[in-house]
Amino acid sequence: MTVYLLPSPGFSIIPYKEITEKKDKPYQEYGKLKKKVKQYDTIKQNVDSILRQTKQPEREKETER
Repeated sequence: MTVYLLPSPGFSIIPYKEITEKKDKPYQEYGKLKKKVKQYDTIKQNVDSILRQTKQPEREKETER
């Protein structure tokens, strides 16, 4: 019969915390960047809609001539 000794709880907790912190950091950054991209997309849609509105009256003037 073979007996395996487990490391003490204090030994394994510190590296585990460091590993999870390192793992979670990129996910947090990804979440922040994803929110920024969504905001930029909303801004782009707003600008595009404004530009479309300003072009429509110009087109109507051209068709009247």
